[in-house]
Amino acid sequence: MLSKFVSFGPYGQCVAAFIVSIASFVSGVMMGLPDAVIPQLTSGEAGFTLTESEISFMLGITSAGSFVSPLPSGYVMDLIGRRNLLIIFNLLTMISWILLAFSKTPFPIYIAKFIAGMWENTVVRIKSRISLGAIRHNSVVLFER
Repeated sequence: MLSKFVSFGPYGQCVAAFIVSIASFVSGVMMGLPDAVIPQLTSGEAGFTLTESEISFMLGITSAGSFVSPLPSGYVMDLIGRRNLLIIFNLLTMISWILLAFSKTPFPIYIAKFIAGMWENTVVRIKSRISLGAIRHNSVVLFER
């Protein structure tokens, strides 16, 4: 679907590999983020203060996003393909980071963490199903024997 609008030419496989590696990097950062910002959220340095129960909700809503995403992402994956879904779902993580960066109240943080959970589960599903042959061109030989 995406290849109808954008052509990566001979570098398409490199773009796909880069997108998959971005997904792994962002996944680790997203999971480690709360440890770094909880002191700022509890002290009021962020412009607002979260209680312990609100922090627990913020951490738990990521799992709720992971719970909700499998059926819609599986359906969309069948429609447009894994590679295109991975490219499109990277927009979700950008939206999530923008919400986190510009939030002035706790509500955008909850939405961002929910989106991050949806994105996380979808990326794990795509990465577990995508094979090397699906992202590389036939003319590329990775290992010769």
